Amino acid sequence: MVDNQDHDIYSALVNIQDHDHHSALCYAVISENEEIVKLLTKYGADTNIKSQDNFNISLDLFFIFDSPEFRSTLLSIAVSRSNFNIARLLIENGADANISNDDGTTPLLYAAKQGQYDIAKLLVDNGAEVNIKQNNGNAPLYNIELYPNGGFDDDFEIVRAELVEFLINSGAEIDFKDSKTQEFFIFFAQENNMIMVRKILEAAENYDDLKFILNAKSDCRKLALHHAVERGNEEIVELMLKYGAPVNFRACRGKTALHYASESAYVKIVKTLI
Repeated sequence: MVDNQDHDIYSALVNIQDHDHHSALCYAVISENEEIVKLLTKYGADTNIKSQDNFNISLDLFFIFDSPEFRSTLLSIAVSRSNFNIARLLIENGADANISNDDGTTPLLYAAKQGQYDIAKLLVDNGAEVNIKQNNGNAPLYNIELYPNGGFDDDFEIVRAELVEFLINSGAEIDFKDSKTQEFFIFFAQENNMIMVRKILEAAENYDDLKFILNAKSDCRKLALHHAVERGNEEIVELMLKYGAPVNFRACRGKTALHYASESAYVKIVKTLI
């Protein structure tokens, strides 16, 4: 058993930094050695220390950032490596989920950028602010890329959509000037997600906000309304019409929502549209 005086001595020893401004814990996190991270934190290693040199990660460019002036937190390093266990260990031993790197990037911004639902939930459950913005103005919600692989990985898209849903349900503010909001809205219409379609519509504060999402076009000039009709979701169609969706807007080949409903023999939706 280690008494308080001995613990202070050990803490001073484990937090010594080398000439590159790295502590032993920093190297353990970088090498993703969970056992050493456990050992060092047990003896008082500072989990909020920032590393300073070429081990840092640039969120915007996602490559090794060779600059001695740029410093990142150990938690950000763990998250950027998608290491849930080490991220959890750091948090359990005092790592602040809201301390940012020198470019304003918080661990949650990294998790969002990489589509890491489990790590994002871990961070939010431990106090991460969902609306803190990076220096470039991006909030975590708007760091999410729904289609990072060009739409060729459905499972990946679903996880990222779940992350969008989680952040919005956790209080993330919806930006009706960001095209990603349009992308999210159309995606949820395609996926028959009535709850999220309603949540985005209800977040609109004025006509311009509603117009921004209801008039947003996907491939083939389709609106969210067209996708909802194609999916046969009468409830979502009725909701969009209630909020002013342009019922006569023509998608590719001049098709309106009524054309899509008739083509698929959705009698109830045809009646709703007429």
